[in-house]
Amino acid sequence: MNDKVETIKAGVLASSGEEGEGTIEIIRWSSAKRLSAAAKVSGLMLVLAAVSVFLPGLHFVLVPLFLIGAVAGGTYRFMKGETVSDRELKCPVCSKAIELRAENPEWPLSVQCQSCGVNVTIAKDHG
Repeated sequence: MNDKVETIKAGVLASSGEEGEGTIEIIRWSSAKRLSAAAKVSGLMLVLAAVSVFLPGLHFVLVPLFLIGAVAGGTYRFMKGETVSDRELKCPVCSKAIELRAENPEWPLSVQCQSCGVNVTIAKDHG
């Protein structure tokens, strides 16, 4: 199964007050890709738990924490799975293209224009 790609409109607001619009691309990961990412997180936690067994005294705390982290981290990583990138985003101040690539972002996104250095906020349009 392939990743799903969706192109949506986004509002761009500069810290100085100027507003603009653009489009962003949201790539929703396939189940296989999300499962692979979750397995990497869980595997790392399990390796850390195994290494922690050999730490006298600390193993009483670290091993259970890493085992819980393997389950919780893997589940969290599996549930989240999208990449956001710019499609056509321009800075409202200098009109140059804004480069954007983020995995599992928290909305609204805050980035800095590479050309003029102004901070911009990017929000998904819901209309």
